[in-house]
Amino acid sequence: MKKQLLLLLFTLTAAISLAAQRTRTERLMEEMRDPKSKYVFVASHRGDWRNWPENSIEAMQSAIEMGVDIVEIDVAMTSDSVLIVMHDRRADRTTKAKGLVSDLKWTDLSKFRLRSGHGVTTKCRIPTLEELLKTCKDKVLVNIDANGWPYLDMIYDLLVRLDMLDQVIIKCGCEFDEAVKAIDGRPIMFMPMLSPAVPASVEKLHRFLDEYPCPAYEICMYNKICQSDIDCIALINERGARAWTDTLWDSVGGGYCDDDAVADPDRVYGKHLEIGSSIIQTDRPALVIEYLKSKGRHKLRR
Repeated sequence: MKKQLLLLLFTLTAAISLAAQRTRTERLMEEMRDPKSKYVFVASHRGDWRNWPENSIEAMQSAIEMGVDIVEIDVAMTSDSVLIVMHDRRADRTTKAKGLVSDLKWTDLSKFRLRSGHGVTTKCRIPTLEELLKTCKDKVLVNIDANGWPYLDMIYDLLVRLDMLDQVIIKCGCEFDEAVKAIDGRPIMFMPMLSPAVPASVEKLHRFLDEYPCPAYEICMYNKICQSDIDCIALINERGARAWTDTLWDSVGGGYCDDDAVADPDRVYGKHLEIGSSIIQTDRPALVIEYLKSKGRHKLRR
C-alpha cells in the first residue's frame, strides 16, 4: 500500500512538474487547436496603446502583464532593410522624424523616441521586429498585420532563427492563390482576412477551408452584422478553426465597438460571443478580459 501511495505521489509530482515546464504560448496553442475549447482569446490592438505608445516594447509588456493572449503588431522596413514595428508608412505621427520609413536609415530613425496617444514624446524607443519578438517569446502569441506581408520571407527567416514559428500568426487579405504561393509550403501560421458581406470573400473562405485550412480567420464586419458574417463564423467553428472578430470601431465590428462597451460590455462583447467569435481584437483589453472571466470564457488550462 505504501509503495502504491509513493508511486501515485511520484506520478502526480511529475505531471505537475511537466505542466509547469510548458510555456504560456504552448498552452494557448493547445487551446487554439482544440475544436472543443470554450476559451476566448483576447488580442490587443498594437499592444496596450492607451497606456503606452502603440507598438512599443512597453505596450507589449503591459498587455502581457494584464493577461492578453495575442498582441497585434505592425511591421515596416527602413531604407537599410531593418524590419521595425510601426503602423504608418511615414514616421511623422508616432515620432518627430519626418518622411517615409522606407526612405530613412535605421541608424537615424533609432535616435527618435515614440509619441504617446496624446502626441507627447516619451522615452520609449522604436523597436525592431526582432527586439519585440524576443520580448514576447513564450509569453504571448503575436499577430503580424497585413502591412508585414510584403516582408514575409524576411519575417519567416527571423521566426526560424528565434524558434517562434508556432507563436506568430501572419495575416493578409490577399487572394487564395497569392497566399499559398507566397507561403510556399513553409510552416507559417497564416490567417486570411475576410469580409463576408462581399460574395467573393465568402468564396475565398470556402477555398481556404477546403484546400488550405488555417488555424484562424479574421472576419471584418461592416457597420452592421449581416447574415453572411454569422454564416461564415458558424462554418469556421464547424471546421474546428477560430473566428477572429474586431471591436475596435463600428465599421469593422458590425456596429459593436469598444467605446460602447465601457457603458455596457454585455451588449458589445456578448454580441460577439453570441455570433461565435472566439478571438476578439480590442483597444480595451483589460475590459474584455474582465468580461470574459465573468462569463467563464477566459480560464487557460494547465
